[in-house]
Amino acid sequence: DLSALPLILLLFSFGAALIGWINLSRGVVRQAYFFLGLSFLYALACGLTGNRMRSPQSSRHRGITISLLLALIILLGFVLRSYALGDVSFRFDHYESDYAREALRVLSGHHNIGLWNSTIWRGLGHLNYSPIYIYSTALFFKIFGTTLIPLKLIAVTWGIFALLLTYGIISTLFSRRLALITVFFLAVSPLHINYSRIGLLLSSTMTVSLLVVYLLLRAILRGKLLPYILLGIAVTFAGYFYSRSEEHTS
Repeated sequence: DLSALPLILLLFSFGAALIGWINLSRGVVRQAYFFLGLSFLYALACGLTGNRMRSPQSSRHRGITISLLLALIILLGFVLRSYALGDVSFRFDHYESDYAREALRVLSGHHNIGLWNSTIWRGLGHLNYSPIYIYSTALFFKIFGTTLIPLKLIAVTWGIFALLLTYGIISTLFSRRLALITVFFLAVSPLHINYSRIGLLLSSTMTVSLLVVYLLLRAILRGKLLPYILLGIAVTFAGYFYSRSEEHTS
């Protein structure tokens, strides 16, 4: 029975990609490129064999398999982003402590309404603070306590949502199998992991940009009213993140 062959090839692809990422993080470039290239070949073979073995029953099993693999990738991404989250990172700067201070002011009952007048059009991130991120920090402090872990856990949460939105975008434009591969590479990306462990707007800005792209695709392809409404809301509040969201929404 060769019905499990595409899944086996896909697992080999993930394994080779993980080994390549480990070598790349250690500076072993040649071995990293070898395993990343091997991962691509496994993924290509998985796609070719999967297309030749399609049937109604296999399509149902394939859908379950893809959902399971996506859940495992999301779990892997969460583990990589939340490991030793209580340690002070090299990137820790005053903006993280500033957001923590403003969140504590919110919890004490002080609500600065003027913060909602500060957007990227007026220099957000340099002169003012994002009210969305402040209230998100206050919520996490309220739930998990006032420590370094919930301050960074916000960025982890935004990073996980970025993985899900990436899957939605790639699966909408191409295929679910390619979306799985893309999400896996993003889940183990050292740059994205780093951004998703810092209590700043970096992770949330990337996620909001992906959200705008995803909702735009849904609105264009489906032509229904709800995606357009959600897109308008996302674009409206994108002004409370870094300037990269401004470029993407424009």
